[in-house]
Amino acid sequence: MKCEYCDNLIPKGASSCPSCGAPISIPDKQLSPEQLCQMRKQDVLNREKELIQQQMELEKLRLQQEEEANKSPCKKSIFVLLGLVFGFLGIQFLYARRFCLFAFVLACFIISMIFRNSDWAPFEVVIALTSSIVSILIGTDGEGRKMKWV
Repeated sequence: MKCEYCDNLIPKGASSCPSCGAPISIPDKQLSPEQLCQMRKQDVLNREKELIQQQMELEKLRLQQEEEANKSPCKKSIFVLLGLVFGFLGIQFLYARRFCLFAFVLACFIISMIFRNSDWAPFEVVIALTSSIVSILIGTDGEGRKMKWV
């Protein structure tokens, strides 16, 4: 049997054209009740399969969007490099939107500059080393999103 819309062959027992999806207009008198019931069951199964496929596609899209939302715009390599070069100022924390850490390190640096001639001089080295090590250990930005190396 051929489809009246696209002239493609339609397999026996199909209730719609597999090519264009047009319903087959077969008089009910030619089909037995069992055949009609079977055709309706097949239609329901086809619709269920389509719905399941659509749900799977939507789930994939949702997971992709979630993945994109969890990516940090900050790069871990730049974060570590800033920590190694400017660790004494805490600039890497400003880059990663960790404002409290930035303020703390900067305040420590300013205090060490004020007391530069006193016994606090080794404090500057401790600030720089600690800030650099912390920048290597931290893997997320200020909003909790994971930073990628590249």
